[in-house]
Amino acid sequence: MSESEARAVDEQVIHFAQYVNAFSSEGDDVVVDWKTFVSAFKSEGFLFEADKQNTPLLIPVKFKPGTNTKEMSSVEFVSLCVLDFDELTQEQYDRVLVRIEEEGLEAIVYSSWGHLAALPLYKFRVIVPLSENTYPEDWGLLWPQVNNMF
Repeated sequence: MSESEARAVDEQVIHFAQYVNAFSSEGDDVVVDWKTFVSAFKSEGFLFEADKQNTPLLIPVKFKPGTNTKEMSSVEFVSLCVLDFDELTQEQYDRVLVRIEEEGLEAIVYSSWGHLAALPLYKFRVIVPLSENTYPEDWGLLWPQVNNMF
């Protein structure tokens, strides 16, 4: 596929909540297409504060109207899958990257808070857009499959 050809995933709409930090009781609902999300991530990165609790927080859900309280009962749907990997070896890290490629997944891979303290082991996250919104009642079916993939 050439760069000029549109990819369906690039125009896929994703929803997430952005919080100033872990102490914030309300966040901003963000709606953006995947291509814009990736571009912003590449240009701005993910900022880490010295104190993990003060680091900005991305919650990969759309909250129900009138709610935004970081509680599962407030979740309308999930449009991003965020996988958190802690203290993997180089070989394990490489296997995760190979799995992403084998499965043909769109993904952003980035270091997570505390990664420097874990060296030579790896602490990182993988963000994958879901092909369709997943509702709370179906999350229990999807999550074990995604988790098992890695």
